Order: sequence, then C-alpha cells, then structure tokens
Amino acid sequence: MTAWLFLLSVWLVLIGTQGSLLEFGLMTRLITGRAPIRGYAFYGCHCGFGGHGPPTDEIDWCCHVHDCCFDRMSELGCNPKWRRYEFRIKNGTVSCDSPKNSECSQQVCECDREAVLCFKQHNNNYSQQYSVHGRNKCVGPTPEC
Repeated sequence: MTAWLFLLSVWLVLIGTQGSLLEFGLMTRLITGRAPIRGYAFYGCHCGFGGHGPPTDEIDWCCHVHDCCFDRMSELGCNPKWRRYEFRIKNGTVSCDSPKNSECSQQVCECDREAVLCFKQHNNNYSQQYSVHGRNKCVGPTPEC
C-alpha cells in the first residue's frame, strides 16, 4: 500500500509539472470536443511522440506542422513540451495573450493554438482508422518543415 501511495504521489507531481502538454490537452478538449489522448495521441504518423513518415491525412499534417513548430522552439532553447503558459478561450477563439506568459511561453502557446485550430478545421475528416495507426505503417520520407 505504501508503494502505491508513493507512485501516486510521484505521478501527481509529474502531472503538475508537465507544462505545455497539459495546456495543449486542455485546449484540444475545449476546442475540438475530443479527448486529447484517446483522440490524438496515437493518431496517424505524427500525432504524439516520435513522428516520422508521410502524414496520413489533414489532421496528421496538423501534427507534423506542430512538431516542426516545437522543433523551432527547441532550437531557440524554449523546451516546448515542458513550457507552461496561460491561454483563454472566448467565443470559440483561443488567445495566447497573457501578461504572465514569457516570450517562449507565448510562442509555445501559439504552436499549440495553431495545431488545435487545424484539428478543429479538419474535425469532419477525423478518421477512426488513424486514431490507432501503428507507427510501423509510417514508411517513407518525412516531409521537411
């Protein structure tokens, strides 16, 4: 029982410090209505971690562009996957403007915002077959950013 409580405590601490991944998930849920992990974490060849190969459809392209944006942020030293930020949603529009956001936080929020708006734009094209698309099927060249 003590080991279980310890693991739960560690998990809660990690969840509380994950930054952008949490904000991105919340933003995704609020704008698209889809559960971020079940809906997008394993979608196509580029959604989630370790994207490679040709994107499977428009939603997977959204993820590829998001990966490229995060690559640029990493090159600038922003550490986008762990960078916390604040955002607001009003009338279905996402805003990253917050005086609490640093320049890096602002840019990471914009990366996430663009991806979520892309998901929303292509929501009618969401394909259940790609929601559990095995990465072993992602064969071929990865498009350049």
